[in-house]
Amino acid sequence: MHIRRANISDIDEIGTLYKDTINTLNSKDYTKEQIVAWTATYNNEAGWIRRIEEQHFYVATIDDIIVGFASIDNNGYFDLLYVHKDFQKQGIATNLCSTIENKAKEMGFDEITVQSSITAKPFFTSQGFIQTSEKKKEINGVPFTNAVMSKKI
Repeated sequence: MHIRRANISDIDEIGTLYKDTINTLNSKDYTKEQIVAWTATYNNEAGWIRRIEEQHFYVATIDDIIVGFASIDNNGYFDLLYVHKDFQKQGIATNLCSTIENKAKEMGFDEITVQSSITAKPFFTSQGFIQTSEKKKEINGVPFTNAVMSKKI
């Protein structure tokens, strides 16, 4: 596995991974309505470009296939972490999380925060994150509740 900075040419592969992972993994924790609303955002090219250009956005690859991605913004907010549905439980999320933590340290942060999905919360807990609150939000008019979690690094 290789971790590198994402670039604009990765957008289609990132969007597909995002959509497929939500449809496959998150569907056990969310309603059909929530999954449809959430996956509808996969082809937001402007949003992906903004994140790639403005955040520290990394992709994990195996044989030049993107198998995961993660990002952190300049305020220490761990924005994204997704692993390909066919590459779960192979240490990819752990390696991406370490990459994000190392970048946060390099930027001078001693704590990072994340808004975790129900599905990802056990992973973040296993990585030492602690839930501090809940965040209610809407995606395409559909309500979601995320766990707001933080970790001292």
